[in-house]
Amino acid sequence: MEQQTIAGVDEAERRPSAGPVIAAAVIKKKKKPIIGLADSKQLSAAKREYLAEKIQQHAIAWAV
Repeated sequence: MEQQTIAGVDEAERRPSAGPVIAAAVIKKKKKPIIGLADSKQLSAAKREYLAEKIQQHAIAWAV
């Protein structure tokens, strides 16, 4: 049986339509949720760091 995967992509920029843009992508197994993922602008710096470690540990692939 083939296991489904999910790919998520997001970007961040300093100002709309100007300045540097940073993009990130993550591929993970669909049945392995990472509890607490949300819009990074809604998370504290500490929570973002914690989730970054969890993503790197559990993702099939990730890149920035």
